[in-house]
Amino acid sequence: MMKLAYIPAGEFIMGNRLTEEEIIQRFEKNQCGYDSGHLVHQVQLSRGFFMGETDVTRGQFAEFINQTHYVKCENKHIFLFPV
Repeated sequence: MMKLAYIPAGEFIMGNRLTEEEIIQRFEKNQCGYDSGHLVHQVQLSRGFFMGETDVTRGQFAEFINQTHYVKCENKHIFLFPV
């Protein structure tokens, strides 16, 4: 069973301190998508939530797939049944 940590509602700063041009250059180089959300910005959580304290293992992800009937199709994540 996964250990979960409670993340309370509130505000925080997240993002990359590189310039927008540096971020675009690095993401194009790695053939990844660029999103302006990578820049430093303030985030507000209107309500708290639980997050796993450690990375998800392959076994845990396999269990998640089996329980939710999750499939990935053309870079879209789809749940065949509500979670």
